[in-house]
Amino acid sequence: MLDPTFRPIISIIRITPDRSCVEVSLELEGRVVSGFADIHGADAISAAAEATCAAVCKLLPEGYDVALAWANTFKQSEDATEPVAVVNVAVGLTWPDRANVEPLLGAALVHGDTEVATVRATLDGLTRRLGPVLLTG
Repeated sequence: MLDPTFRPIISIIRITPDRSCVEVSLELEGRVVSGFADIHGADAISAAAEATCAAVCKLLPEGYDVALAWANTFKQSEDATEPVAVVNVAVGLTWPDRANVEPLLGAALVHGDTEVATVRATLDGLTRRLGPVLLTG
């Protein structure tokens, strides 16, 4: 039986030296895809999530779409003994045979690099829903 999970490998997360664009490359079963997004202002988190969505869309069958709804960070109070930062990402999954967009939410702890956590959070929201799509699509 095939594993109905969607777990691409994150191969590249790159921000241009002028901090104007984010590139995210994913690998799934030998197939490598990349997504790009412009950074508007200082919002590299949303750009990383948008680039991840763009890369994921290239892995999906025709008629499916993944689009960023929002991305943000939550940081525990600085007064805490060990402050914890979390990235939350909401995406909308469009199915070819459904009128409504399905909202999905993912989260990841920040372990140093917020953009890496953002890509992980974006994929976290998609893993369980996209496995069956790829198996049947």
